[in-house]
Amino acid sequence: MVSEVIELRTTVAGLKTEMAELKEKCEDLEGRMRRCNIRIVGIAEESGSCSTTVSNLMKEVLHLEKDIRIDCLHRLCSCAVPSSGERTTSLQGRTDSQLPRLSTKVAKACAAFKDVRNLLRGWHDVRYGIIFPARLRISFNGDMKEFLDPAKAMTYVKGITAF
Repeated sequence: MVSEVIELRTTVAGLKTEMAELKEKCEDLEGRMRRCNIRIVGIAEESGSCSTTVSNLMKEVLHLEKDIRIDCLHRLCSCAVPSSGERTTSLQGRTDSQLPRLSTKVAKACAAFKDVRNLLRGWHDVRYGIIFPARLRISFNGDMKEFLDPAKAMTYVKGITAF
């Protein structure tokens, strides 16, 4: 009986580890998938192919010689408007929205480094940036460090500002 309980606990611990790895992999795949998405709102439906219409529009707007290959195209209802968090630009009177490039979880993790990045802003001898997924890389005096925890990053930055 005792050995069965120990075996079950070991199995559950292994399954928890595997579940965490699968969640992390799924998050990574979702983030990579989002990087190439673009939303164009306001294109009138025509009798021809929508993908051809969008390809021709992009070719014209971007002044390209070759056609753009569109892997996947979805038509939405006419009430589709850009949501908050989307960057928008104008393409010949049409609205172009770039979908959020990061999943909600990764975006929140990146935003957690805001105070650290604000503290580093303006320092000419320090280079820093966010690396996917949600790691802050700081280079100072030839030493490069990466942080997943904003509190540890803040402690490090306060230590180098003491110089």
